Amino acid sequence: MKNISEAERKYGVEYEPLEEGESYQFPRDALCFKIVSRHPFMENAWIDEEGPLLEEAAKICKDCPVRKMCLQEAIDSADRPMLEETGVWGGFLFLRGIVSRKDARTIKEDFGITAKTRRRKPPQTDS
Repeated sequence: MKNISEAERKYGVEYEPLEEGESYQFPRDALCFKIVSRHPFMENAWIDEEGPLLEEAAKICKDCPVRKMCLQEAIDSADRPMLEETGVWGGFLFLRGIVSRKDARTIKEDFGITAKTRRRKPPQTDS
């Protein structure tokens, strides 16, 4: 029997067991896509600028079978128009394709992916 994640249970979505040799695909098997198809009111959860929907979206991503693929897509697409705004990808908040330094470290440690971060401002020197 397959373990059902909290998000799958809460939003009434379920993944069919994979056949031998099959793998999950992004974006087709993204948990967010499955949830939005059943609950259209959740559509903006992953692009909401702040608030409870954004937090819920990040929690949902943690159970997604294509989370790493989603993160890679966000990082690879950082300069494309689809990521010009705020959004949750793979459970992390991206602001115009950039994540916080803390999130970048976590992404690198947990997934082996390097994400863009804001550049530190050089220290001011007295002239």
